[in-house]
Amino acid sequence: LVLAEERYADVVRELRERCAAAGWLGDAPPLSARALTDDRAAVAELAGRRDALVRAGADPARLALVGFGRGGTLAFLCACAWRVRATVDVEGPVVHATLSKERPIQPLELSLNFEGALLVVRSPVSALSDEELAHLEARLSSAGRPCAIVVAPELALTDPAERARALAGRVFSYLLENCAAEPD
Repeated sequence: LVLAEERYADVVRELRERCAAAGWLGDAPPLSARALTDDRAAVAELAGRRDALVRAGADPARLALVGFGRGGTLAFLCACAWRVRATVDVEGPVVHATLSKERPIQPLELSLNFEGALLVVRSPVSALSDEELAHLEARLSSAGRPCAIVVAPELALTDPAERARALAGRVFSYLLENCAAEPD
């Protein structure tokens, strides 16, 4: 399940092509206006998309979530609510600037519910703070959850096609590594 803001459409297309070529079922639903602003509504809405993938034949033991921007935050939130094999968060904050009725809890606070492997991809000039990511890594490693935080120079590429190929390649490699084999 790929979750992304429109500005990542080129990367999503490239990633979907790679997944389809590998024979993987996938979905990249447009994020509704409500999903862009309301965490609980987004998780409920996306659960329907997850269930549809499973009904279409996706192996529930090999589900992965990939998110870009706000979609990265949503991928992380969904991974804290569901059992998934791997999650990739590209530039998605796990700390909200302020809490509200729509965003009532910090995603970072839910990290103890997280299962599976996590890859956080940040740009060389990321809005994600080192402190935020250090807390996330510490929480997940204390729970024995694999977590990698990488700086991706490809996020700074100015050519959209080159950026899409490089970033989709990085994400797809991670998914191959974490979802292709049978679980231990």
